[in-house]
Amino acid sequence: MAYCTEVVHFETAATVNIPLTKFSAGDMPKLILALTSNSTDYNSHLSPTLAIGLETSSGGRFSASAAYKDNVTNQAYASGHRDTTTYGLEWGYLSSQTGQTIVARATVTSWTHNQLTLTFSLYPGTPIKLTAKIYGGSSFTVGTPSIKTQDGTTGNKVVTGIGFQPNMLFVVNCSTASSGQTSHGLLGIVDSDGADKCFWGLSNGFGNGVRRFQRDCMMTQRWNGAEYSREEFVSYDADGYTYNVAVGYNGVRTMHLPCRIEPSAGKVKFYTSNYSTTGLMPVTVESGYKPIGLFAFSYCGAASASDLTTGVAAAYGFTDGTTQGGVSFFCQGTYPANSRIGGKTSNTMYLDAYNAYNVSAERHVFSSFSNTQFTTYVPASSTYEVFTLADLIPNSSSSSSSSSNQSSSSSSNQSSSSSSNQSSSSSSNQSSSSSVVSSSSSSIVPSSSSSSSPSSSSSSSPSSSSSSSLTPTEEARQRWNEQQLWCNAACLSFKR
Repeated sequence: MAYCTEVVHFETAATVNIPLTKFSAGDMPKLILALTSNSTDYNSHLSPTLAIGLETSSGGRFSASAAYKDNVTNQAYASGHRDTTTYGLEWGYLSSQTGQTIVARATVTSWTHNQLTLTFSLYPGTPIKLTAKIYGGSSFTVGTPSIKTQDGTTGNKVVTGIGFQPNMLFVVNCSTASSGQTSHGLLGIVDSDGADKCFWGLSNGFGNGVRRFQRDCMMTQRWNGAEYSREEFVSYDADGYTYNVAVGYNGVRTMHLPCRIEPSAGKVKFYTSNYSTTGLMPVTVESGYKPIGLFAFSYCGAASASDLTTGVAAAYGFTDGTTQGGVSFFCQGTYPANSRIGGKTSNTMYLDAYNAYNVSAERHVFSSFSNTQFTTYVPASSTYEVFTLADLIPNSSSSSSSSSNQSSSSSSNQSSSSSSNQSSSSSSNQSSSSSVVSSSSSSIVPSSSSSSSPSSSSSSSPSSSSSSSLTPTEEARQRWNEQQLWCNAACLSFKR
């Protein structure tokens, strides 16, 4: 039983084969989460699209994208979004203030333990870079993506009939229609302990800039600074889960994808950090576990901020301990001067976010995993908050070490005891044997003072010098013959 995760990079093409190295025939990949900023390279550009795609090995699919257009004509920010359950990946760009042109559509057409194959039915002529995190293993269960539509009421909503008790939940905001002018590029996740967080809340205020927000809930929507929809996690249940619509708005749609990691195989858990210094930044994980993967989020703002209209930047970061990379998105929202929007897809930085002035806002390089920590390197300090969802598996090193030490100690003790017993037994047996022979000899053999006794000569018989080259049987036979000769000599002496 195992829980596995892997990070990959690829570019759009008619057919894309993605090699995998961390899965096996018994631990298959089951879910791919792909991200792109619609970048043609790893630098910023002026018309980005944040695209999030989720596809399962059982055929479940959902993709959402939020597109923006730079305010180069002194018009209000144009934005648009769309989502689909037909494709595992779909995105476009804004060709006008309200029109979105689709440039990419793809599905996974083959799942094997060492390769995923994506088939693009539509793809741009210039390759677009993507980064993705793949989940799977025999201890990982993934459900089916489903759309939840609010009716304007508030209160708990119970989801049942999924066939298992989840302990991980993905949520993607879809706004109020499958496509529209207002963008809400939002991903929410609930970890195994029930902590819920959402990221990348970007909405168009038309003349008021693009806003960024984050808070401890699994989904929220805002318009010009006012929250009009929010969903909060309540509990994982035996055959589903419960969430609460704290602020309801009629028609708001969210995609939910429940998953389960067998508790004996691992879990996912959020860690929060504020980086105010540079250098190596170790984070100690929950006792009894060790990290094997990270999914980090930075919205390049202080913990107290919930809305910004200037210098907005945010980033997703992935690593599996071998490969790192992610996607960033930024917007400078002052209207009409200095307006700019851009995005970046990186395969060299764990987190690599820039603000609207193309100045580094949050940069992290993955450093290492240990049995108790994950460590990143921060080249430049900031006061920004970073949330990290760590993939954890049981840390068997301590128990293995203890077991190994016990085994070694036990083996050593047994060996020592066995050796001691054998030595003691052998010594005791030899001593006993010697004692018996001595006693017998004393009753048979004449006193050593007898000059005529051949004992002295017998004790120095050839057997004593050559016994090392004789087998035990030969030694016994030779001693018997020597004793017979001695007895015969003693009898002759007695008769005289």
